[in-house]
Amino acid sequence: MQPLKSVYWKMDDSLVIQINGLPDGITRFHWDLGKEFFASFGNSDILDAGVGVDAKLEKSGDYIGFDVELDGTLTVPCDRCLAPLEMEIRSTFNLSVGTGEIPEDAEEYDLGQDVYDYACLAIPLRRVHQDGDCDPEVAGRLGEDKAPVSGDSPFASLGALLGDMK
Repeated sequence: MQPLKSVYWKMDDSLVIQINGLPDGITRFHWDLGKEFFASFGNSDILDAGVGVDAKLEKSGDYIGFDVELDGTLTVPCDRCLAPLEMEIRSTFNLSVGTGEIPEDAEEYDLGQDVYDYACLAIPLRRVHQDGDCDPEVAGRLGEDKAPVSGDSPFASLGALLGDMK
């Protein structure tokens, strides 16, 4: 059996891999993605990006396998103050594709949607600055919103009802 060889490619921001012509063995790819990549999917929540993508493709007969690692930062709006918040992301995923699952006339495989999905899944559900790092003007207004409900508020009677239920 012939040992697997490793080839390394530095790619542009298109995550399309030409399958035809790839030799059996391991081929490595690298992409550096910016905010334009995420904007192409219509995602306006990602304000900026700097994500490195390393993919290892193994081709052997009818089998094609991908091991993909994402590492970098995404800038999203803070859920509390809406100011930009830079978040580190790290994610890995594996794909196994038999050539029977790819149409015979297909010459390429686009990893773009998979990388986009896993990068978005790496963003925490709650995206907020550390305490004290939110925009001071907005944080001050948020403090005012936590004031007790006054008696002339329509919600004041709800507090009385809850008190009666105890």
